[in-house]
Amino acid sequence: HMVVDRVASKFAGQDWHLKRRMQDDGEKILEHPALSFLRSGSEFFDGYQSRKLLSMHLDLAGETFLLLGKGPDGRPASYLPIPPHWVIQPAYRDGETFDIMIPRTNFNAQIPWREMIWLKRPRPSDPLGRGFSATQALLTEISLHDELAKFFYSFVKNHARPDIIITGSAEDPLNVDDARALEARWLQQHGGSDKAGKPMFSNAPLLVTEIGGTMTDNQTAEMRKMSRDFILQVYGVQPSVFGIIENANRATAEAADFTMARDVIEPRLIGHGAGLYPR
Repeated sequence: HMVVDRVASKFAGQDWHLKRRMQDDGEKILEHPALSFLRSGSEFFDGYQSRKLLSMHLDLAGETFLLLGKGPDGRPASYLPIPPHWVIQPAYRDGETFDIMIPRTNFNAQIPWREMIWLKRPRPSDPLGRGFSATQALLTEISLHDELAKFFYSFVKNHARPDIIITGSAEDPLNVDDARALEARWLQQHGGSDKAGKPMFSNAPLLVTEIGGTMTDNQTAEMRKMSRDFILQVYGVQPSVFGIIENANRATAEAADFTMARDVIEPRLIGHGAGLYPR
């Protein structure tokens, strides 16, 4: 979610402008009905939130649906991003309708083709069908990353299991009173980070048994790092964008921002504009 949210925020925060198609003199047109439409959003979400939502829909589901609102002149003046899983059946041509059903409610509607814009990333095996996203291709890696996070949490909680067990030797076992006295002494002398590394002296032999390994032993931390980096690479985002500064400096961080703008945000902006205006 962190990657999708960051990319969507960058996309939504861009300034939109138009250029003259026949006379490209470099002048930016800042006021135009098309720009007003892009910036409008809807009565439920402002323009920034609407653009962020549609970007997140495209990343997570590979498609988004924009319900159009008309102005007094009958032209599209606003749009509301509709979650893809609400759309039961899309429309492919004029005369058909988008069938919408909102989960956990009894609301359903049929929206005419001309009142909804369908933006999608075509699935290579079925380009005319529903959209396909990188997130869907990453489901295994994302699940692995989540499971590793749960493992970290469980490791901290110890599985209700101690790190070590201390007993007496077979020849000189500890009785209940000796064990309680040893526990109190152990915690008093070695509890807390300020007492780490202090030696302990005993007048009787003790048997110390370690249970389990460390994060280093089972390479869980390294696996989680590899999983994280793979997910970032699929989205085309450098780790330094998220404050991960391993092997990074100011120059590489600035290059990462430039690369993200060129290879991730700009293609989205081009695709967004191209998908809206044929309709």
